Amino acid sequence: MGRGRGPADGAVRDARTCPEPLRPEASARGAGWGERGVEQVPEHETAAPVVRLGGGVVAVPLAGTLDGARGRAVADALPQAVVEQGARCAILDVTGVSSADPPAVRQLLRTVAAVRLTGTECVVCGIRPAVAQAVVRLGLDLGTVVTRTSLDDALAYALRRLSSGAGER
Repeated sequence: MGRGRGPADGAVRDARTCPEPLRPEASARGAGWGERGVEQVPEHETAAPVVRLGGGVVAVPLAGTLDGARGRAVADALPQAVVEQGARCAILDVTGVSSADPPAVRQLLRTVAAVRLTGTECVVCGIRPAVAQAVVRLGLDLGTVVTRTSLDDALAYALRRLSSGAGER
């Protein structure tokens, strides 16, 4: 699939160009993020920002070191957001995660399970080799976790699943 031609292109482009909670210098109001400025966003929301991509899909883009506190922030934010927003698919984008401690990895897997219990499909994308090795060293089973290489692949997968009715609640 060429650039600019896939079903996910517009949503991925919008998500990549609008992560204002991750850029403190941006104005949330001017970027369509609501009435409050980014400097007023509580820290727990920027630790695990849930971004609506459209079409019943939300994503949590994570970057840097994933520790227990950030793992808990994701666990608190994502299941709540999928219910509040009526999402049918949630994407955990760990492309930017350079390292993850064992409690955080376990917490992310519990978060995937919690999201699935709400009736929402969950996809993990962008697992780097260091994080993959940590998962293997911990002996964790990812057999039931849907994984994709990139956010673009995960979004395309989600949109296909939802258009086929597989993500219906």
